[in-house]
Amino acid sequence: MIDVAAVARHALVAAWCLMSVAVAADDPRKDALARWTFGPTGVNASNNALEPVGGVEFVELTDEDKVASVARGGTGWIARLQDGHLDAGPHLNLTGDAATVYLRARDPGGSWEGGLFNKRGSHEITNFNLFAADGRIGGEFHGEALALGSVAFPSQGTMGSDWHDLVLRYDGQSIEIFCDGSRMAAVPWTGGSLTQNDQRLLIGAETVGGAVVRPFKGDIEEAVLWSRALTDEEIAAMSPSR
Repeated sequence: MIDVAAVARHALVAAWCLMSVAVAADDPRKDALARWTFGPTGVNASNNALEPVGGVEFVELTDEDKVASVARGGTGWIARLQDGHLDAGPHLNLTGDAATVYLRARDPGGSWEGGLFNKRGSHEITNFNLFAADGRIGGEFHGEALALGSVAFPSQGTMGSDWHDLVLRYDGQSIEIFCDGSRMAAVPWTGGSLTQNDQRLLIGAETVGGAVVRPFKGDIEEAVLWSRALTDEEIAAMSPSR
């Protein structure tokens, strides 16, 4: 006898997995170096594995949050981090003299503190670093032609407990950080090709000297990397609505 409920569950899982990698022809995600979303079976990785470590729970959004997620190209699922993080291993680096880092996240407590999305290790070998610290949301790159470049904007009174689309961009001439499609801060920086390292690429924490530190307690919906600078229009397209 056919277990109709089991068949339906398998079909749902398959559908979520397809949604996690399928993007429209004009979606900037189409040429991403790496993209991670979540679903009923955990992490959906387009081309790079991502392992949960410690207190990580995969949660299905409900009601308006789920509708909004699917409408903007998400899956309707998130990773909830509580003293845990997501680990992509040491092998993936952003390369060249242009890059974009995207993270959709929220902090239900509104404190915004911890490592968000990075391949760090130390200031001297950082590949990229998107972080929350000391009342700021900031980003860093280290280049072979110049030391560390960084940019930040105040998180207090800006972030709250809402979902936010955070983008860190390096175009060879400057480093810029965006929140929900709006440019929040920019600094001139001609760092050349980005420094490569063998540190672990993490979401929801960061590394210092190989040790995992500064866990972020919050929710992650999507993380994407490009080895190119997205245009202003593409960044706006990543934030159709909050």
